[in-house]
Amino acid sequence: MVSPLPILLVITFSVLAFGSLIHSKDATLTDSDLQTLECEACIAIVEQIQRKLLALQVKIRKANNFDHNSKQSALYEVMDVENCCSYNALARCKFSPPKVKPVCDRFVEIHDEEIEEIFLNPKIADPKDELCYRTTKVCKYDTNKNVE
Repeated sequence: MVSPLPILLVITFSVLAFGSLIHSKDATLTDSDLQTLECEACIAIVEQIQRKLLALQVKIRKANNFDHNSKQSALYEVMDVENCCSYNALARCKFSPPKVKPVCDRFVEIHDEEIEEIFLNPKIADPKDELCYRTTKVCKYDTNKNVE
C-alpha cells in the first residue's frame, strides 16, 4: 500500500508554490500604482458618463425636453457599473482594463452618491476635477505642471 504522505506533500507544495506565484504578481503593484489605478478609474468613469450624457442630451433635446428630471433619469441610466466600468470605457487607462475594472466597480459602488451630486449640480463646470481631485482625492495635482 502506498503511503498518502508523499502525495499530500506534493499537493501542499504545489498549492503553496502557486499561491506565492499569484501573490508575487499582485505584489508588483506599488502604492503609487494603486493610487494610479484609482485615479484612472475615476477619470474613466467621469469621461464615460460625460460621453453617455452628451449622447442622451442630444437625443432628448431633439425631442425638445431636457430639464433637471430628464438629466437625472439619464444620469441613472448611464451611471450603472456596466456602463461606467466596461472594458471599452477603460481602454484608455495606463493599466489594462482587467486590472482597472475591479477598482472601477468598487469606486462606483462607494461613490455613487457623490457622482450623482456632482453631475446634477449645474454650478460644477468640471466634474472630473470635482470628483477625482477634490471630493474623493484619488487623483493628485501635479505640482510640476499647471492644472488644466
